[in-house]
Amino acid sequence: MADAATDAFLSAVGHVAFADDCDRDPDNPTCDPEGAATACEREDPLEACRCTYGAEVQRAVRTGLESPSQCPVYRCEYAPCAPGGRLPPLCETPPVAVVVAAGDDWSLPAGVEPANGAAFYGFGLSEEHGITVRAVDQSWRQLNPAPGVYATDQPDRIAPGGGDGFVELRSLDARLEPAGDVWLRVFTSGVGWAPEWVVRDCEVEPVDGHLPIWNPCVWGHLLALYRHLLVDLGLGANPRVHLVYVPGAFRYAEYGFGVVRAAFLAGRLDEVTYVAWFRQATADLAALLEPADRGKLVFTGEDFPWDVPPAWDPLVIGTLPAGAVELGLGIRNGIPENHDSHLNHVPAYGHVVDRLGYVREVAGWPTLDAERVVGMENECFTSCGIPFPPDDPYEHIRLTNLKALQLRATHIFVVPEDSHMDAHAEHWRWVRLELGRTPSTAPDAWSAPRETRDRFWRWGRGHDWLTRPWVRNVERWLRHRDVCGDGVGRRGSRRTGDLFYADAIAYEGRRTDIEVRMMRVVRAAP
Repeated sequence: MADAATDAFLSAVGHVAFADDCDRDPDNPTCDPEGAATACEREDPLEACRCTYGAEVQRAVRTGLESPSQCPVYRCEYAPCAPGGRLPPLCETPPVAVVVAAGDDWSLPAGVEPANGAAFYGFGLSEEHGITVRAVDQSWRQLNPAPGVYATDQPDRIAPGGGDGFVELRSLDARLEPAGDVWLRVFTSGVGWAPEWVVRDCEVEPVDGHLPIWNPCVWGHLLALYRHLLVDLGLGANPRVHLVYVPGAFRYAEYGFGVVRAAFLAGRLDEVTYVAWFRQATADLAALLEPADRGKLVFTGEDFPWDVPPAWDPLVIGTLPAGAVELGLGIRNGIPENHDSHLNHVPAYGHVVDRLGYVREVAGWPTLDAERVVGMENECFTSCGIPFPPDDPYEHIRLTNLKALQLRATHIFVVPEDSHMDAHAEHWRWVRLELGRTPSTAPDAWSAPRETRDRFWRWGRGHDWLTRPWVRNVERWLRHRDVCGDGVGRRGSRRTGDLFYADAIAYEGRRTDIEVRMMRVVRAAP
C-alpha cells in the first residue's frame, strides 16, 4: 500500500482503545485500555508500541491521556486493509474456503486417529466412551506395613477426602492382574493412609489430618516406597503404566496447599524450609527414573496455589511446579471445570498471559512436545458438590475441554455419567482425537473468541498485564487479532455466573455482522 493511502486510513482504524475494558470491572478501574502503550520504558513511542504489540504497528498517536503512573498514553495503530489498493503484508492471506455453521461443528476429516500415548483415563475402562486407562488406587500403609517390609497382597479401606467417605482398596496384585493400561495413585500423607510406624519412627504430629511430608524422616520413608514401586517392581518403566500421581499427598492426593498454610499458621513450617524441601523432593522423584519415563510422574499441585501463607513470596511458590517440570516430571490440574480462573497464567504448562491479556505458549517448554503427561480431570460439572450446578452443563463442558486442549493435555480423567459423555458424545469424540497433539500432528487449529475475568488475578500475585484480570480468547495454533479496518469486532454476549461463582463475568464470542463462538481451520484429509 502506498504511504499516502496508509496515512488516509491510519487515523480512522487500527487498534483503538475500548474504555469499557475498565468500566465493566469496578475492581480494576485504572487499567490501561486495549491498544495503548506508555512511553516511559522507551524514549521512542513507536518503539514502545512495537515492543508491546509487535513490529507490524505503523504509527504511535498521542491520546492526551495518562496512565496511573502519569506516563503519556499512545494509541498503537496498524495499517488497515485499503479498499481498491494492494493489501499490506499483515492483511494478506491465502484464499480459503469459509463455512459458517450454526451451533458447534466438531467434525474432523475421515481417517483421523487418536494420538499415540494420549488417553482418557478413569476409575474403570469403557470402550464405548474411549476410556482406555483404569485406576490402581493404593494406600501407603497397605504397601509398606512395617519398616523395610513391602506387600502387594494387602487390601485396605480409606477415606480419600477425609470424613466418612470410605472406599475399598483391593491389593496391588489384584488391581494389576487384569490386562490393559493403568494409572497409579498412592494415598500417602493422611493419618488414615500412612503407616503408624512412620509416625512413631519420625516422632511427628499431624497437621490438619496429614503427616508433614516435608519432614526429612517422613520424606525419606515415602521416597523409599516410591523407589520400591517404580524401580524394584519396575512400574516406572512398565509401558502399561501411563501416569503416577506424586507425591500422593493431602485430600484426594491432589496436593491442595491448605495443609502447608495450616503448618505455617501453627508455627511449624517456614518458607525457606518448604521451598528447599520441595525442590529436593521433586529432584529425588525425577532421579528414580530414566529421562524417557520421568514424564509419567505427575505432580498434582497447582501453579500459584490459592492458600500461599502470608508473607511468603507468591512468585517463588507459584513457580515451583514449573521447576518440577523442568526436572522432567509431568503435570496435572484437578479443577479445569473452573475454566475462567487460575488456568491462564500457568508456567508449568508452558503458557503465560502476555501483556495484552492473551494466553501464549512459551517456546521450547518441555510439555509442548506431547512426550510427557499433561493431565486434566474433567468430570465435576454437576457433581462433586460444586456450588452452582447448571441444568445444562454443555457450555461449561465445552469451555473446560477447550482450556484443557489449549494447555496441551495428553490425558483427561473422565467419569462417563458425571462428564455427561453420552449427552455430548460428538463433542467428547472430538476431544479424544485432539489429545496429545502438536502443530505438526493436529487435525485442526482453532480459536474461541471471548473475554473473561480471571478472579484469581484480581489481586497482584507476581504477574501482571495491561488489562488484568481480563483474559482474551482460548486459542490453539490459530490466533485471532483485529487488525484490518473492515474486520474489527466487538465483544460478544455477556454471561454472568459459572459453576463456582455467581458473580463471574464473561463475554462469549466476537461480533461483526454475525457473532462467532469459535473459528477452526481443519487440515485436509491425507
